[in-house]
Amino acid sequence: MEIRLAKEYRKGKYRSNYNINDMSKAYLLVKDKGVSVESAARKCGVPVTTLKDRVRGRINMRQ
Repeated sequence: MEIRLAKEYRKGKYRSNYNINDMSKAYLLVKDKGVSVESAARKCGVPVTTLKDRVRGRINMRQ
């Protein structure tokens, strides 16, 4: 019989560092210039899902 130990979890690199100016720039690229959310997020270095939520109005841009 094999006993498995619980994995040790560490905070990973998934939390990206971006500032509100980067998010605003990406938001304006999507809204004003018609750039896709994915390419604007990649270009500005922000998370795709967060940008999608802001574009769709789920998260207020002032947060």
